[in-house]
Amino acid sequence: REFVQEIRRAERVILVQQVQRDQVGEVMLNRVISPAPDLAAEALGLAPFPLPKVRNRFGQFWAFYSGVSYSSTLPVVALQSYVLETFGYENFVDLLKESGFKRAEKLPPAMTNSNDLRVMMGMLRADFKLVPRLFSDFTSRLQQYDRNQSALTPAVRQALLALAKTYYGEDIYYLNFYGPPGSVTTIPYGTFWHSIETQRENGLLDLNGKVIFIGGSSQTSNIQADGFLTVFSSKDGADIDGVEIAATAFANLLEQRTLRPVGTIANLGIVLIFGGLVGFLTQRIPGVMAVPVSLAIGASYFGLVLFLFAKQQVWIPVVVPVAIQLPVALFCGYLLQYLSARKAREKYRQTIRFYVPERVAQRFDDGRNPAKSPDLDYGVCMSTDVYGYTTLAETIPDSELATLTNEYFGLLGDCVEYQDGEMLEIRGDGMNCVWTVSQLDRHLSERACFAARDILDAVAGFNQQHSKRQFPTRIGLHAGQMALGNVGGGGHLAYSIVGDTINTASRIQELNKTLQTQVLASDAVVHDLDDWVIRQICSFQPKGKTEVLSISEVIGPRRKVAVSEIRLCEMFAEAMLVFETSDWSKAEDSFEAILSSFPSDGPTAFYLKRCRQYRVSPPAAGNATTIRPGTKYR
Repeated sequence: REFVQEIRRAERVILVQQVQRDQVGEVMLNRVISPAPDLAAEALGLAPFPLPKVRNRFGQFWAFYSGVSYSSTLPVVALQSYVLETFGYENFVDLLKESGFKRAEKLPPAMTNSNDLRVMMGMLRADFKLVPRLFSDFTSRLQQYDRNQSALTPAVRQALLALAKTYYGEDIYYLNFYGPPGSVTTIPYGTFWHSIETQRENGLLDLNGKVIFIGGSSQTSNIQADGFLTVFSSKDGADIDGVEIAATAFANLLEQRTLRPVGTIANLGIVLIFGGLVGFLTQRIPGVMAVPVSLAIGASYFGLVLFLFAKQQVWIPVVVPVAIQLPVALFCGYLLQYLSARKAREKYRQTIRFYVPERVAQRFDDGRNPAKSPDLDYGVCMSTDVYGYTTLAETIPDSELATLTNEYFGLLGDCVEYQDGEMLEIRGDGMNCVWTVSQLDRHLSERACFAARDILDAVAGFNQQHSKRQFPTRIGLHAGQMALGNVGGGGHLAYSIVGDTINTASRIQELNKTLQTQVLASDAVVHDLDDWVIRQICSFQPKGKTEVLSISEVIGPRRKVAVSEIRLCEMFAEAMLVFETSDWSKAEDSFEAILSSFPSDGPTAFYLKRCRQYRVSPPAAGNATTIRPGTKYR
């Protein structure tokens, strides 16, 4: 009874209503349970204080709860009561009238009970939400209100503005906790009651103008009555009490410090912009600087987050940008730089292979000095030439000639590389290639011969495709020691073949013109090619050399050569035996017999001419079968 009387005398007590969920069939219904009727009848206001739970944590509160006939919750009712207490009900109604609140006449004449307060708050919430101009007019009128009125202190003005924003605002807000449990001043009931006089005398207790929330607190008891799990809950199980959460919610509304998380679109935009910026910078900045720059960006962003959180109560994403995007962007930046460098290196490797052989390009890849001394190797050299190229160059435009030449050497290069050879030089219409090994290998010569025959087949197709722009090709092969390396000076080097072997291969290639053949090779190349059809043609002494070489024509692998070609080789060998006996008339008859069956055979026509010449002017002993450059055969 005394408690009821004190509530009646105070005229500013608000009691909490309990929200209970009942299941009716398959439907869950919320029911409000008010305090005892005697207490409820004397209270200024009654209000529930349910809290939404998200993933087992409490971080929000309802200002207006729709679960039970759209009720104003405890923090809002406390704020409204605080305004009425400090500003006065009549002043508050006058301010509403001056602001254009059209239902002011329907307000209760005085706040006599909790129902009057509930009706007024319901009307204000509805009009502030449905009449947007009411909020702007209220705030404008508040700024123009007579500052000389004692009732409108700065604290009251702040409370009025906070109340208007609450009526105009959302149903639910994010709690802006002031710290761990106990951050809001908590006075144990026993201490407050038994030493109130002492605290007043010492100035330690001044509750004038304060809003007091009374309830159970684990800060003053070993029993935690209604603890709630929040971001500040400690590992030892200490949660924030419901009464402290209610005080926090009220203070947030009064001070306008409720957290304001950015919307979904803004949240996504911040994440995308931050991720794009960090990704762009980490991709563009060199790897050594990427880490400190990324850390600086992360620290700056984190500082911005703290500033907005502490000063503006704006909650922008922090975990995703700093803990996820930043390291991912750094990793992706490094990865993209690596891939870009790898791509550039691969492009460089491919480009340099257009100009230097594979072995030189490999030295660049391995970081070795490409300008080292030439390598001494044993191998087979191939020299090619296009006969009639000069005449062709005079008859077609240079651009067309360049296109045809590139296509032609592309075919030749493919044939050489397919047989594991190296295309080393292209000079005008000629090409030099090599097949090298550390020691003699019969398969080396065979691969070179295969490449020669493949080139002839490829050129035949090329000439058939370009019937008016043909590139008839001659090939010479020779084997021996050679030097492969950089040749040049004055800061310019060219990778080339140096030595007698390539020079001799070139002379053998030129011999094709005399004999009207396509592929000629020295005995060093063909001497052990038992599976090939080889036609021995002559002895050849290149210009400037004392050595006489045995020269043969490379016909092809025996399994692929036509019977007629084998017959030609046999007839030619028999005629050469006669020729070597110096019986020029009989040899002439033998070569004429061959030409009757094979009229286009160049070596036969060449020796027929020699037979006729020797009948008139016999050669010196031992010189009949040796061809020397500069000798005329009529």
